[in-house]
Formats: sequence, structure tokens, C-alpha cells
Amino acid sequence: MVDKKDIVIDIPDDSTVVGQEVWDGIEEYITNGFLYSKGMILGKPFVIKSINHNEIKNINLRIPLNYDIVKRKNLHLSILISYGIFMYDGYNMLINREDNIYKLVQTINKLPEKLKYEIVFGINSLNMKASRLHPLVEFYVKENRSKYLWYIVKNNGSINQVINGIQGTDNIGLNYTQMSWIALNEIDDIKQINDVNWEHSKFVGSCLASDGVKQINEQERSKRQFDEQEFDDKRNAAINTYMRRKNNDQFMPVIELPDGRTAVVEGRYNAMSSKELAEQMRMALVGEKDYHDMMIQKYIEQKRAELNKKKKKSMASRIFKSAIDKIKK
Repeated sequence: MVDKKDIVIDIPDDSTVVGQEVWDGIEEYITNGFLYSKGMILGKPFVIKSINHNEIKNINLRIPLNYDIVKRKNLHLSILISYGIFMYDGYNMLINREDNIYKLVQTINKLPEKLKYEIVFGINSLNMKASRLHPLVEFYVKENRSKYLWYIVKNNGSINQVINGIQGTDNIGLNYTQMSWIALNEIDDIKQINDVNWEHSKFVGSCLASDGVKQINEQERSKRQFDEQEFDDKRNAAINTYMRRKNNDQFMPVIELPDGRTAVVEGRYNAMSSKELAEQMRMALVGEKDYHDMMIQKYIEQKRAELNKKKKKSMASRIFKSAIDKIKK
């Protein structure tokens, strides 16, 4: 019988992230393709890793349909753990992975179910950390360290063992954060090219209608300042959410949806007690905005911004049309 003490999994504490260190986690996740944590099982060192959506798909494909529910459940646990093991007793299990998966499943099948769940809990903790890193990718892309990494990856052709130095990482596929990071960088590169072409167009336009181009520049300057401020606000909010996530996780209950799926409750926006109902009534009487009011205001502001954007495009079009008409005359 294997005792629970025979399995030790150390999940690093990342709740005290400060300064540039806030990007270390997402950078490691992008370059390696997974997060990892060291542990001990039956007196031997091992390293577990997070599992991406490609691996989850492969895990499900490995479960035979003709197995009964109990057998399928036990096999699913063993295969899940096998995919979540990065190293065992100093050996990289990503190398010759197909053979290693088969051997690991045979070994893990012999462990008690309770101990299997202990390992799965460690893997799930890493997956939770990975999911919390994903919202940061939009802001990490704008960092200089991200741009340096992008130039290297772009010239290399892909994120692989040449970048991270870990053999076998080519076999696990890209995770969602890596895919988002690559896509956002590609979009940013296209945007830079379009911006250069637009500046050339304005230069030509300034020779024909300098006053009109000055108006466009003023509008673009105001919009750029607004966009930069909005980006900074979103960035700070995302970082603050990331830094305090560990404490929040302890108070996020899991509920079952009507269709059988489960979901994590991140917050409540309706009154769940007489005290909360009284507070909502007080806010209504004194004219303070509740959650519903703020959502409506956000929607109105969004529509107003879209309308202003259309007006600016229309004005720019009229200015250039006027310049072309002058040339024809």
C-alpha cells in the first residue's frame, strides 16, 4: 500500500509578483509551452506540467468506448497523469513520448485512486495558473522583452526546442496563450506597415490640402492619447487581478449549470440577502449606480465611441475628396 506521504507536490507561490516579474510567468509559459512543478512519488523525483487543449483532445481519444464507466474513469485518470508528467527520476518523458505514455499508464494504474487524485490536483493547480496568465498576453505583447522574443521566434519559424532548450516540446503543440501571442504579434506587425503607408498618404495629402491634414493629425493625436490611457487602465486592472487571484480563488464556489456543466462563480450582481437588497434600494433612492446601470452606461459609451469613429472616417474622406476636386479644377 502506498501512503499519501509518499507523494509530495510543490506548487510555487506566485501571489507576490511585483515589477517586471509579473511577466516572468507568462514568458516562461510561452517559451516552454507549459508550467511545471517538482515533486516526489515513492521516493523518486518527478516534475509535473500543465496540460494544453491538444493534449486533452488526445487523452479523450485514447479512452475506448467499450469500457464500462468505472474502467473508463480509472484509465482516464492514469492517462491524464501520464500526459501531465514532464520528468520522472531525472528522465525527460517528452522524448519518445508515445512509448513513455504507454509505460507510465501501466505504472500509474497500480497506484490507489486517492493518490491519483492528489497528482491530478497538482496538475489542475498548474492549469489554473496557466489560465490566469492568458489575459495578460494582450499587454505582454507591448513589452520590449516580448518584442525581443518575437523577433527571435519569427526568424526561427516557430516556438520549439531551439528557443526553450527542452527536447520533446515540439510534440505537445501550441497552447492557447502561445497562439494568441503569435497572432497578436502578427497583427501588430501588419498594423505598423499600415501606419507607415498611412503616414505616406498624409504626406502626399499635405501638399494638396495642408489644413485638412492638420485637422486629421489633431484628431489622431487625441484618439491616440485616449487609446493609450484606456490601454494603461486595462493593463493595470489585468495585472492587479492577476496579483490578487490566489486569495480570490479560495472564495470562488463551483456551481452546476442546468446542462450538467460546472462553472466558477467569480462574483454576484443580484441581492442574495435582505441586507444586500436593502443596499440596492438605498443606491436606487440616492441615485447611485448599481451593476445594471454601469453595464448600460458602458454600452452607451461603446456605441458613442463607434459613432465618433465613423464621423472621423467620414470627415477624412471628405477632406481628401475636396483635395482631389481641387486638383481636377
